[in-house]
Parts: sequence; structure tokens; C-alpha cells
Amino acid sequence: MGDFENWKDKYLEYVDKVIDFIPYKRLAEWKKFGLDPLPKVSKPDSIMQRIKDIYVMLIITLFFRLLGMLPALVIGGAFFVIYSILLLGIPLIILAAVLGVIFVLWLLSPVFIMLYSLVEYAVAKLLGGTGNYTMHFNAGVASSLAAFTFELPLLIVYVPLGWLMMIPCLGYLFMIAAFPLSMLMLAIGLYGIYLKFTSFRKLHELTTGKAAAVVIVPIVLWIMALIALVVMFYLGMFAFLFSLPVIAAGAGGGAPS
Repeated sequence: MGDFENWKDKYLEYVDKVIDFIPYKRLAEWKKFGLDPLPKVSKPDSIMQRIKDIYVMLIITLFFRLLGMLPALVIGGAFFVIYSILLLGIPLIILAAVLGVIFVLWLLSPVFIMLYSLVEYAVAKLLGGTGNYTMHFNAGVASSLAAFTFELPLLIVYVPLGWLMMIPCLGYLFMIAAFPLSMLMLAIGLYGIYLKFTSFRKLHELTTGKAAAVVIVPIVLWIMALIALVVMFYLGMFAFLFSLPVIAAGAGGGAPS
């Protein structure tokens, strides 16, 4: 246990160094919530402040992700431009449309988070929860922000790893080296879910089982909705492909002889 505590303290020192480097002082508050959430559950920030925090988290994540993918983006971009020139620019139009959709979805991220939080809140109320929505939304977002601060050193480490993975042949070795970091990031993500569980249990004055249901039920519903969307997409594709011969036959039959 002592070795784990020493490792944790050293890792948190790295977290502090990254937080000091980023010019957004509220990151320190996010970290404090992650280390001791219960005293802060009943002291919520405004929803607008939380939305601002969400955007800051998304911008920081996007910056480090793009930095780590920079070599791949440069190489892929060069091939795409050549391909676009050969095909009269049509792929660039498609790329612009895709990027536009991604940007709009990125802007709407807080809306999706609020909707997801509403589902959690509805489950909590059905189970007898006593907290209000503002406090619930704050606790849920604060848990995610806390987990994000703990992931910051890993996001930075992934930048050079992303570059090294582009080296032919040797890139596979660096992919293997990145696996433990991926597992650590997964563990931090699970800790963020645990923070939600402990926060909701206190906020809504629920039993352990009911608090777990508030966290788990929305996750299950989201997975089921995602599966349903994928199934509907593929069914639509297959229906379209199977209808092509019928459409072609009808078009051929209607043509003048």
C-alpha cells in the first residue's frame, strides 16, 4: 500500500505541474473535487460556469489530441489534397461538410451532456432522490472534470507517442508501449464514474444500490440507443442495396425500345 501511495503522490505532482502550466485556474478546483468530492457537492457553481468549464476541457483535449496526431494529419492531408485535385475538388467539398458537422456537434456537446444529466436526474427522482437539477448537473460535470485533470499528464505523454507510432515497423512497438497508458486512462475514467456515484449518493440521500442505479441505468440506456442506431443504419443500407436492382429493372422496363 505504501508503494501505491508514493506512486500516487508523485503522479499528483505531475498533475499539479500541468495545471500550473495551463492558464485556467479552475483546473485546481477540479482536482480538489476529485480528491475530496463530498464537501463540495452541496456548493454548486452556476450552470453557465459549468458549460464554460466543459468547453475549456474540450479545447484542451482537442489541442493535445491534434498535436499527437499532427504527423498523421500532415501525411493524410497531403494525400487528400492530391486526391482532391485529381477528382476536381469533390472530396474537399465532402471533407468540408464532414468537418462542419463535427464542429456543430462539438459546439452542442454541453447540450448533450445536459440531456444525459437529465436522464440521470430522472432516474434519481424515480428512486426517491432529494437533490435539485442544478446540484445534480454540477456534481456530474465536476466528476468528469476531476477525472480529466488526472488524465492531463497522460494526454501530454501521448503526444510524442503519437509521433513515434508513425515510424514504419517501429510504430507497432510504441503502440504496445502505449497500452499500459491506455489502461491507466481507463482506470481514471472509471474513477470519474465512482466520483459520480459517491456524489449522487450524498446529494440525493440514496442507498448504495440506488446511487449505483442512477449511474448505471443511463449508461445502459445510452449503449442500447447506440446499438439501435447502428442496427437501423445497417438495415437502411441493406434495404437500399437490395432495392437497387428493382430500381434499375424498373428504369430499364420504362425505357423506350
